Amino acid sequence: MKNGNSFLDGLNAVRGTLGMSKLNTTSKESTSKKETSADQPNEVATPEELARLVEYSKSIAGFQDLVKLSEGEFTDDMKSLIDLALSKNPKALEYFNNNADERTCSYKVIQGCVVVFTNGEKHVFIATEPAIALMMKNEGSHMEATLVTVKMRDNEVVKTRVATKAEIEAYHEAKAKK
Repeated sequence: MKNGNSFLDGLNAVRGTLGMSKLNTTSKESTSKKETSADQPNEVATPEELARLVEYSKSIAGFQDLVKLSEGEFTDDMKSLIDLALSKNPKALEYFNNNADERTCSYKVIQGCVVVFTNGEKHVFIATEPAIALMMKNEGSHMEATLVTVKMRDNEVVKTRVATKAEIEAYHEAKAKK
């Protein structure tokens, strides 16, 4: 479920990957009738709103909302505070955005092959037919059978690479247990 908030979508991606329930935004009654920065997402917060959010971040209500966030509930005040924090720290927002893709992927170690060109350049394959075709087009290249790590999203291959030593050991341990 996309909420139009990249941070919330990133959190939902992480929670989904971990088998946790998705976060839902809930409205929290405010004692003040004025609109918050959460109601006006692209506008600069007023000094009064900034002061209110700083106080909220130090308050018991803020800590209670943090507990609610860990349980899957996302209040408007918490959303405003997180938006403020991310606007002050663009690298944190960049981190969440760049890693949102990673959180929605799974990894699987499988048998594959690598075509090695004469100059040492390597191409990883999970099927032998395209590997053989590439090898035949490049004189002097050779093919090696190896374990490869496949990055997948929605049962589609996103990326392949040669498995690391740790991944190979885990693969063999899992096979031995079966």
